Amino acid sequence: MPSTEAARIRELISTGQRPYSAAIKTAVREYATAARTRGASWNQLAADLGLSALTIQSWLADHSPAAPPTFVPVHITPEVPLAAPPLTLVTPQGFRVEGLDLDRAAALLLRLT
Repeated sequence: MPSTEAARIRELISTGQRPYSAAIKTAVREYATAARTRGASWNQLAADLGLSALTIQSWLADHSPAAPPTFVPVHITPEVPLAAPPLTLVTPQGFRVEGLDLDRAAALLLRLT
C-alpha cells in the first residue's frame, strides 16, 4: 500500500500536464531516493507513483552526483635509454662467452676465426 507521500505525488502526477513540472520531478526524486534507501524495488516505486520504473530511474540519473573524472593526469618523463643486454657468443667448437658488448664480441669472433 503506497504511503501518504506517494499518494500525494501520484495525485500531482495525475493532475499535472506533460511534460512534468520540475516540482513533480523533484518530489519523485526525493521520494524515490528515500524509498530506495529503505529497500523498495523499482517496480514497487513505479506502482506507488503511477510512473514507469524507467522514468523514475531516468529522473534520478539526471540529477545524480557527477561521477569522478575518468581521466587522470599523466606525467611524461624523459625516456631513459636502455643498455643493450649483454651478448652471449657460442662458437662452433662449443666455447661459450657471456657478458660482452657488441664491439668486444665482434673483436673476439675475429680473433677466433
